[in-house]
Amino acid sequence: MKNSKGYKENPKKPAKPRKKKIVYFILLVPSVIAAVYFLRLLIDVNTPECDDKNKQDLNRASCSPNFQERKNAFLQRYGDIYGYNGTIEQLRRNQLPQLKGQTYVDFTGSGLYQKSQLEGMKNDLETNLYGNTHSINPSAHKSDLVISEMRRKVLSWFNADPNKYTLIFTSGTTGGLKIVGETFPWSKNSEYVYSRANHNSVLGIREYALDKGAKFKCIDMKELDDVFSNEQQQLQRDEQIKKKEQNSQNAITVEKNIHLI
Repeated sequence: MKNSKGYKENPKKPAKPRKKKIVYFILLVPSVIAAVYFLRLLIDVNTPECDDKNKQDLNRASCSPNFQERKNAFLQRYGDIYGYNGTIEQLRRNQLPQLKGQTYVDFTGSGLYQKSQLEGMKNDLETNLYGNTHSINPSAHKSDLVISEMRRKVLSWFNADPNKYTLIFTSGTTGGLKIVGETFPWSKNSEYVYSRANHNSVLGIREYALDKGAKFKCIDMKELDDVFSNEQQQLQRDEQIKKKEQNSQNAITVEKNIHLI
């Protein structure tokens, strides 16, 4: 359209409905709720678990009266044998401050470092100079002495004669079991017996046994007494008739390695 002066004039567009504002409002509400929830979490993290710091327990639920009643009943019944003579909660507060109300259940994969361990390592590393044990210098010699002393202490703890036993430090359980499987003198007469409830890497040793022609057997703990009894009888018979030497291996779990703290 042209006005009186001859210029084109754009017609007025009709007002659009306020859909965008409604959409923005709908999107904003969850964001506000999430922000409020996050702030509450921050407040909870920085808030003491209980009013009395000397009575802080394992998690925030421990502050409830119902929990305290059940805990007192538990301690009355099992207090004499609970948690390292009742010191576990004090140990948790003083040595494991990083837990901060959490319950850690992955000791099988990674044990927690304690505060005193970190402080001891820090002081030791600040005081002593350790070098590569494969080098020839004072710092390397110092490292070798420390490792040898640690090896001696571990063998002594298990009452293991250093003239009969060798201690090898590995990266972990898997690395240690791999060495056992690779270096064990398997033969066609060997048998690998392991309990059903066992470390996953223990099962992997089967492959080393089978590769050398050996047999394997998986047993339940209920069968353990019978297996050992039969093996003892077999060993006695072998000794009597002087059969060819054969090496077999047993992998039995003596304690489930699951710890909570």
